[in-house]
Amino acid sequence: MKVSHARRVALLISIATLLGFNFESETRAAGGSSGVITLTGGVKHVEALPPVDASLRTGSILPVSKLEKYKPGNKWYRIPKWLVGTWHGDKQTTIYSYDFKTHAENKSQSETATKSDEMMGWQRDQQGGIWNYECAPYVAKLQGEGSYSVQLCKSYEPVSVSDKEVVLRFRSVDVQVDSHTKRIVSSHQMEKLQVYIPIKSNDQCIECKGSLKSFDQEGKPLTQAEVTAIRVRKKSFQEVGEYKGSDVRKLFRQYLIANDLANLVPVYSTRAVKPLEANEGVLTPEEQALRAKEGALTPSDDQFFKPLKSKHHTINF
Repeated sequence: MKVSHARRVALLISIATLLGFNFESETRAAGGSSGVITLTGGVKHVEALPPVDASLRTGSILPVSKLEKYKPGNKWYRIPKWLVGTWHGDKQTTIYSYDFKTHAENKSQSETATKSDEMMGWQRDQQGGIWNYECAPYVAKLQGEGSYSVQLCKSYEPVSVSDKEVVLRFRSVDVQVDSHTKRIVSSHQMEKLQVYIPIKSNDQCIECKGSLKSFDQEGKPLTQAEVTAIRVRKKSFQEVGEYKGSDVRKLFRQYLIANDLANLVPVYSTRAVKPLEANEGVLTPEEQALRAKEGALTPSDDQFFKPLKSKHHTINF
């Protein structure tokens, strides 16, 4: 069955959005076709990717036990204060798409209603700096009717971090699985380049630009789409204490010491910190007042360091 270019791009964007990816940016299509988003520092997509592992190819039975073994390492990077918090979006605009097989190019803009939340900032060091944890590899699952999508995010790395912008790169293998047979019915790869830019006129909003390039299971390019959106901060910073059974405070401390940054190791309070997966919802003013009375909050907490609840977007098997 043939899939149109527009449909292929729409599926690509919807899968990435629903699995928790906010889009990124850069891009230049093959054959001299240029996109609209440009990144600084020469950041661009790869031309091709290595072939997908045989166990994740079309026709294979989904190797659940193998996927469960993927565990993140212990890498961190510091982020600017304007990026700290949980960012919410209700819509995004596709501004460019390109099909590498047909060379079809679409520069018309289309807006899509997509709800997304993304948390930035896991730990605070002794000097007040906020750090993100590179929580890849990880596996996410999205249930559909008769099938489900599984995404193995193989790598997640900061390309550039500055006061002006933050650029991240993600690479993943995405498969569609038949719910009854557990057999993979389609398999492809994705590379995402994502840029976050502060909005000077409103420190509660950021601009997100993104470029999403898909590849087949052999690593050859399929499509590329560029998206832009405005995100609004709906929660401030909250320390993450546990992630997938790991003590995040311990991981952060180990990372700082191993990288000759022992002077940044924070002195933690004795107050318990909830695991990331358990932090749901937003504190109401009444709840904040109650927690302040109980000592969980202090009047000196600023907008970046109030321990508000947070939510993560990955789903375990």
